[in-house]
Amino acid sequence: MARALRWEWSMMRNESVSPRTLLGPMTPGVSDSDWDFAYRKLVRLQKYVFELHAKRTNKLIEVSGNVASEHIKEVVEEVLRDYDPDAELSNLILVTAPFRSAEDGDDYVEFKGKIATDSAIAVKTVPVDRYPAFTFEELPSVGERFRFEVDLSGAANGREPIRFDLPSGWTIIAVDVDVISAQLRFAEGANRRKIVLESDGNSIAARFDAEVICVTDAGNVDVKVIFNCMGRYSGTSDGSFKAAKLAPIVQTG
Repeated sequence: MARALRWEWSMMRNESVSPRTLLGPMTPGVSDSDWDFAYRKLVRLQKYVFELHAKRTNKLIEVSGNVASEHIKEVVEEVLRDYDPDAELSNLILVTAPFRSAEDGDDYVEFKGKIATDSAIAVKTVPVDRYPAFTFEELPSVGERFRFEVDLSGAANGREPIRFDLPSGWTIIAVDVDVISAQLRFAEGANRRKIVLESDGNSIAARFDAEVICVTDAGNVDVKVIFNCMGRYSGTSDGSFKAAKLAPIVQTG
């Protein structure tokens, strides 16, 4: 059976990014706003991408190209999986960073174009503090999907900071984020996402999508977030979202 091409999209370093080209019917359950979010996140990665091409055929998303690190390759895959979770994904992206062996593992930090781990080479580290931040689109409601974002801001916001010890001269790193909540039900693996940190203080937030199964006695959805960097525990932070109030039941008759 011929593979029906639904859409394709590409991005090149230092070139204007074109919108997605629709070549068939939209995927059921996937909206334009879902793509808009994915698009904005992918464009933020442009300076770490040499070439990127993605296309959706039948039930498969195939993504190929060249990027500067394993972290970027993983984040691109995560963004596309979140955008269209019912599709299978074939990740054919190649990592072509300078000074990088093809046998290098995933737990690497980029700094000044080089790659290093504490086991491979001794490097001077610097403390980097980032402040957890929680945002959401709509108030959580029992029985409904709830989307929210977890970020690590470079600006103090009243929360206790999460400290990372990173190599001096680092430029970008991906932080694993795990969410635990008694009030949310996640699809398998959907409670772990990545935040991308940049040395200039910017970041790309992790987005979570789960079903609200209940609320606390106080009417909240509480979450505990665990941060891990390069396979090492970095800290936790607690968040709380006030649930939407249910409309009162009016009895008639």
